Amino acid sequence: MQSLAEQIFIDIIKGEMALDDRQAWIRSQNVKIPTDSGLYVTVGMVDSPRVMSSVRYTRETTDDPPQLLQCQQIVMRENIQIDVFSRDNSAILRRWEIIAALTSYRAAQAMEENSFKIFRTPSTFVNTSGGEGGSTINRFTLIVPCHVWYYKENALPTYDYYDEFSNRVDDANTIATADPLIEFTIDENTVINYN
Repeated sequence: MQSLAEQIFIDIIKGEMALDDRQAWIRSQNVKIPTDSGLYVTVGMVDSPRVMSSVRYTRETTDDPPQLLQCQQIVMRENIQIDVFSRDNSAILRRWEIIAALTSYRAAQAMEENSFKIFRTPSTFVNTSGGEGGSTINRFTLIVPCHVWYYKENALPTYDYYDEFSNRVDDANTIATADPLIEFTIDENTVINYN
């Protein structure tokens, strides 16, 4: 996945609900709620209750000379919270469009392109307007589970490695002396025959 699940959700919702960039954003970005009567959406990951897979492996590039890459991928479930709110009745009238957007063809294409899955129904859909206190903001909150796949690869650093091994064999008489019982070196030119 090249992007956060939240950003993909926002792109889907903006496209399906004809919202502009200032009407939808990732939660916790220090954006002040506008005071006009427009419809607004925030999206953010609430929790990730289950990691299904965490894998590391290497692959070699086809470059000349080839380079060794470390590949890491994670598959996990994330619960994405979506808040839709407005000072007028827009949130009341259009709240259902969030679910429609997430089951649209645009959503299906985004899931295919990014190798992730948005569950078809939210786990909760709650009227959270009371959270605003005395203000007149209509707010609805839904949590949509999804399976996400994150992947990254980076070049493994090249390390100096041992290409020459020296060894010494001693017995009780030679252990404390400068002359070993047997001494040998194995290097890249050594041929070892196993009989």
